[in-house]
Amino acid sequence: MAAVSLWLIADIWIHDGRMLRRVVSLRPDIVAWVGHTAITRSQVERELRESLRLEGRDGGAIGAGELDRLRRAALERCIDDELLLADAERAGVVVDRAEVDERLRRFAMRFESPDAMREAMRREGMNGERELMDRLMLRLRIEKHAESLLAPLVAVSEDEARAWFD
Repeated sequence: MAAVSLWLIADIWIHDGRMLRRVVSLRPDIVAWVGHTAITRSQVERELRESLRLEGRDGGAIGAGELDRLRRAALERCIDDELLLADAERAGVVVDRAEVDERLRRFAMRFESPDAMREAMRREGMNGERELMDRLMLRLRIEKHAESLLAPLVAVSEDEARAWFD
């Protein structure tokens, strides 16, 4: 056991985890790596289902070619999210509990009852409210960071706002 631990430490510190990634890449559920973070097939499928649901589309009614294109786009969004999250962590972006609670409250309003919400979470592969809160916190961190990066680029002057409004 000590030898394995030593190997892992050396691989991660000296070789940036290359050997560990090769061993773990034997897992067929890993479809991409972003730094040391694995992106799994189930994450991509969840992202695909969510985007189809937001577009009001049924996955069963989509041709194989388009489904492959949509799946690649979902993978790219997962990669973008991981990159933004890593950057948000480096930038020290913090989300407070009140923001998470508010997002959870708004999420719960979409359902007729707590049981309906739990059933929807189960269908999405979530293991309870704690996992939902963790996902909401990550989503909020990504959103806050993206907003902080984009806000300076989309400054609108008073005159521009008036011209658009008029």
